[in-house]
Amino acid sequence: MSQQQKYAELFAAEAREHLAEMGRALVALEEEPGDQASLDAIFRSVHTIKGMAAAMGYDVPTRLAHNIESVLDELRSGGRTVSAEVVDLLLEASDLLEGAVEATVAGKTPADPSAAIERLVLWRLADDSAVQPKPPETAAPTPPAPATEAQRVAAPTSRRSDSSRLRVDIRRLDALMNLMGELMILRGEMKALADQLGAESLQDAVERAGRFIGEMQAHVVGSRMVPVWQIFDRFPRLVRDASRSVGKEIELEITGKQLELDRSLLDAISDPLVHLLRNAVDHGIEPAEERERAGKPRVGRIKLAAMRERSRLVITISDDGRGIDRDSVIDKARREGLLDAGEEPTDQMLFRIMARPGFSTAAQVTTLSGRGVGLDVVETTIRGLGGSVNFRSELGAGASFRLDLPLTLAILRALIVQVDGQVYAVPATFTRESFEVEEAAVERAHGQEWIYWGGERVPLTRLRTLFTGGEGNGSSTDGVGFLNLVGLEFGESRMAISVDEFLGEEEIVIKPFDPPRGAVPVFSGAIVRPDGRPALVLDVGNLS
Repeated sequence: MSQQQKYAELFAAEAREHLAEMGRALVALEEEPGDQASLDAIFRSVHTIKGMAAAMGYDVPTRLAHNIESVLDELRSGGRTVSAEVVDLLLEASDLLEGAVEATVAGKTPADPSAAIERLVLWRLADDSAVQPKPPETAAPTPPAPATEAQRVAAPTSRRSDSSRLRVDIRRLDALMNLMGELMILRGEMKALADQLGAESLQDAVERAGRFIGEMQAHVVGSRMVPVWQIFDRFPRLVRDASRSVGKEIELEITGKQLELDRSLLDAISDPLVHLLRNAVDHGIEPAEERERAGKPRVGRIKLAAMRERSRLVITISDDGRGIDRDSVIDKARREGLLDAGEEPTDQMLFRIMARPGFSTAAQVTTLSGRGVGLDVVETTIRGLGGSVNFRSELGAGASFRLDLPLTLAILRALIVQVDGQVYAVPATFTRESFEVEEAAVERAHGQEWIYWGGERVPLTRLRTLFTGGEGNGSSTDGVGFLNLVGLEFGESRMAISVDEFLGEEEIVIKPFDPPRGAVPVFSGAIVRPDGRPALVLDVGNLS
């Protein structure tokens, strides 16, 4: 990669952040036209993009940004008022600016911005009949002097003002993480060798090295963590445009966007979140008149929230719309042979049905949804990341999706178990406890085994039977008739798995792998244990 290409990629990455901030702030400004903070944030972003584009010699982005900046100058000086018309104009121009940035960096010719620039210039030249004459001045205390132009442009932002930040190519972090994984394996091998030799001085040295490796590991993992606002800030604009396209009035409320997630995970969950938000706009929230007839506020509300639970990040998307039409989903599922007659599915079963590729009850296809290709993407992507999806719906009150995700896929703690002589790793983020029950305590109903765990009846999966298809109760060596169980919890779902033996906990670095043809699809990767032997990592979500 040439030096120019490196600079171009850095420019594009920085510009994308500022464009996302512009979109968020423009939507906020549309809702609160007097919001000076949003207006200043938009100006700072455009000003920064203009400066970077000019330094790179990119003509089209520079001219566009300059004309957007001129319109913002009019608004900030009080010469013109914020209106829906000018917000639409600025959003259109920001879309064109985004396209110009991407095209220029890719070495392509950007779309001609002349028409958009002309509209911006005409708006500045037009008389603003909506501007009210200023009332006569009356004696009043002298207000504080307004900030100068330089002060406004340089006003600090909590996200980008830290000069100590450094952009690093994610591929370099991936390579560093892979080396970190090899170092952890080497640490395990050294410890095993030191224990075998019984040399106390060597054991002490290995222990010290292990502590340093642990600290290095924490820093490497931390370097991959980024705040979720980097994708959340795109969504106010998305919901605003989507709701307009279907003629609905919708507000998006976002919380927890300062929480952090591994960069690779954050990039991967963007599409699932877009699908869920579009579904909420198109199918969840009712038209304003229908909401009023139902005694609801005219404006629908979608909530996007991120929160930490143990060592996982939970993202929820909920709406106060109509909820899922259970009868419609059940009727279609029975017609397609996905449900037996008389079977009453839970909300989670309904989600699994709706997440099947091509399944849709929409009466018509819209530009937002209706083709049955949304929820299957959500289900497949989140499970592929080692996460889980839980769904709840109440007719007339709304629906919610809960996405449980590991904070990082780089290095995890895992419970190491043995089944039929083979060793497996169960990610500790899903394990709640290991315990023993009598075989006689197992109940059988509807083709499924069940046990009571913590006073709750949960499904039981015997790994020996699942992996080999053979018999065996997974009992310990203490005696036939007892099961060694691991209690698993993912989202709002709980289950137990039976194993032959518990081997303890270890820190693991998961390596992706292609499972053999015909293998049971319940593995998310492989690890190399300290003794050098490989082990498969269970995909807990696919066990349910």
